[in-house]
Amino acid sequence: MKRFILKITYILADLLGINLLFRYLNSGKMRILMYHGISSGHLPTLYWTHIGKEKFTWQMKYLKRRYNVVPGAVLTEESMQSVLRKHAVVITFDDGLESVYTEAWPILKKYRLTAVCFVLPGLSESGRSIWTDYLYEFFIAGLGMEIDLTAFGLGRYRREDYGLHQRAQLALKIGGEAKSWPHEKREQLLAYLSAEYPTADGSPDQSFRLMTVRQIQKLGSGEEFTIAPHSNTHPILSTMTPDQQEQEICKTMETLVRWSVPHLPLFAYPNGRLEDFDRHTVRILQKMNIKAAVTTEEGFHDDLQDRFRIKRIPIGADVGKWEFKARMSGLFYFLLRLKNHFMKGH
Repeated sequence: MKRFILKITYILADLLGINLLFRYLNSGKMRILMYHGISSGHLPTLYWTHIGKEKFTWQMKYLKRRYNVVPGAVLTEESMQSVLRKHAVVITFDDGLESVYTEAWPILKKYRLTAVCFVLPGLSESGRSIWTDYLYEFFIAGLGMEIDLTAFGLGRYRREDYGLHQRAQLALKIGGEAKSWPHEKREQLLAYLSAEYPTADGSPDQSFRLMTVRQIQKLGSGEEFTIAPHSNTHPILSTMTPDQQEQEICKTMETLVRWSVPHLPLFAYPNGRLEDFDRHTVRILQKMNIKAAVTTEEGFHDDLQDRFRIKRIPIGADVGKWEFKARMSGLFYFLLRLKNHFMKGH
């Protein structure tokens, strides 16, 4: 019911010209969009990071008509004043999923748009998937009659007690808990699942497959995409020691150089919440001549904000046409602030 009311609000706002007003009021702020995968098929359940190809195509057409899509390199410049009064938008993709290469790239070519793709060299080279995607695949498959995770404080689960959508929610719940664990414990959980409940061939589903080295090289050599680092294996950096963080980030940069992939001095924190990185992370990035870093904190960006805590606008499978327009204009964030203010007052 709440989503329906919001949808009606967004439709009315657009028809009454309120989006145009907010677009004008926020013309001097940068919109940095965050995507992950583009799906031409159908996953068993809604998976937030994978949006449909038709929806993505409509969004790119809308951006082409209403906004000024600029290269991601502007985020690393000393000043962005030259683009901030032009309804500037930067398109970014996290993780380097293969669908960026097969599905998103042709669409960006068609509309002559540019984007940044943050890649995970270690995982791409090994052919593994991101650990959160692995958990989703694991629980959707429902491997075994019983999954015993009591050694990790997560209980015991019987397949027949959970339907398909419940297993998807279970994967999200366990992934959410594991994000706050020490890095070593999370690695132990993944190793345990892989050893005790192996999949048929151990390879990720096509939807979760990362680009190969060759695909990353080809994508980076085109006109539409620039490549940037997203860590080597997608750990939660704040759960690692400073030395471990430095090794992880160093390995990322070294591998991109070894692959001869030109890359921006721009970083995307894995998971990206403010609690997922720390002052050691920022110090390491600065030491390696990284000029800026993006988070998953929501909102617009302007030239006065911290370059190592850049906010983005997340676009997932649940964002429809009218909400997309409201997010782009800034109406969405105005209503969110209004709601938060009201809730604090009560």
